[in-house]
Amino acid sequence: MNSRLAAGLAGVALPLALLMLYNYQLFGNPLTSGYGGLDPSSELGVPWQEGLIGLTIGTGKGLLLYSPVVLLGLAGVALRWRQQWREALLAVLMLAVHLAFYSRLNYWHGDGSWGPRYMVFVVPFVLLPAAGLLAVLAAHRHRLAIGLTGAVVVVSFCIQLLPVLVNYNTYIALSDQYARLFFPSASPILHHTRIAGERIQEWLLHYIPPRDTVVLREGFSYSEGDRAANDMLPRWTYGAAQMQVYPTNPEAPVSGRLVVGDHRPWPLERAQFQLLLNGQPLEGVERTDLTGQNIMWELRFQLSPEQARSGALLTLQSDTWNPTRDTQDNPRNEDLGLLIETIEIEQNGAALAVREALPIPSTRPGRRDLWLWYYDSPYHHLVDTWWWYVMVSGLPVGMVVLLLLLIGGPGLAMMIIGLRGVTHAERTTAATPAAPERVAALRLEQEQSGNVS
Repeated sequence: MNSRLAAGLAGVALPLALLMLYNYQLFGNPLTSGYGGLDPSSELGVPWQEGLIGLTIGTGKGLLLYSPVVLLGLAGVALRWRQQWREALLAVLMLAVHLAFYSRLNYWHGDGSWGPRYMVFVVPFVLLPAAGLLAVLAAHRHRLAIGLTGAVVVVSFCIQLLPVLVNYNTYIALSDQYARLFFPSASPILHHTRIAGERIQEWLLHYIPPRDTVVLREGFSYSEGDRAANDMLPRWTYGAAQMQVYPTNPEAPVSGRLVVGDHRPWPLERAQFQLLLNGQPLEGVERTDLTGQNIMWELRFQLSPEQARSGALLTLQSDTWNPTRDTQDNPRNEDLGLLIETIEIEQNGAALAVREALPIPSTRPGRRDLWLWYYDSPYHHLVDTWWWYVMVSGLPVGMVVLLLLLIGGPGLAMMIIGLRGVTHAERTTAATPAAPERVAALRLEQEQSGNVS
């Protein structure tokens, strides 16, 4: 048997055997997958036009929009078909077979993911012919073509960066599936860009808080309001909820009104709470029982110009209760204080805008709680990268360093090797004469050799 053929068969047999062993261990049968006994014919009911358009150019899941670098591979197929026909044939067949099957699949979009997840496997194979395109560009050095190629790569990188900045579940939880898949205005690419910008603004509030604002700092849970409309309230507090006041005029007093609810169930005792200013009890707070049952309270207060200086820290301090611990069927495992319904702080009759500084809420202890803190869309984070989670997870320093080295070390090494390869290719190309120059040099050499003879 041909040695190359034998090596190829071995390369197929080994992963196939591992896959069958995996299926046997999990499902008791090497030929049974995680999809069980699904009847393929019952799962292929979508008009192929819908799936084909959605998987290729659809603004919700289109491969060409989520991975524009695929265009470089297709260009390589067109330009270098004869020179690299094996790679071109493999790329075309992989793309055609996947599109033919998944275009009919009822759940062709594979929602719950970033982009067309069923087409991810195709991308590396379609990119193989891009090597031919790069060879053509290196030979002819057409600046416009090189610039366009670089732009496609940069755009593709930025699109794939979006779900790293914002967890892809965030927009899924805030949007309608049909609109997300088919309406350009509801494209996840657009809205993840918007959400990432909002997160950056929330992060900057920690360091560059503008005037005319009340910034929610620490000690708050996520908003219970309409998240699609960015409602700040209502939201639960923890034991000490901090908000900072940045008035417009440092020479004018500030007035405030809070409406809070004590919704802990019977037989728990009613909350004990107070309002602090810069760590000390705030005097002159008017408390009004809005229901007569010690459940809803209105707190009114005044801050003098001296008290309301920029960055005055208000703290709503209360004892806490835990829904999971104190009730039998509530899965919310948080130590909660009060539910803030209203925050109204004014100066000279003008309301100060209520903003939240990222992250809210703060990092939570406990393995499951910390996992939910990563995953739930209401929890705002600046980035959704694994290394950031590891660093804020509360693990021992030694474990954090070990994880960063084991996971990040190989990735960093591959990036360095790749960059060195690109640099070496550029140097080699620069040292090689351009195609027309090589042809002219060869002709001159032939003419000189003919004259000598």
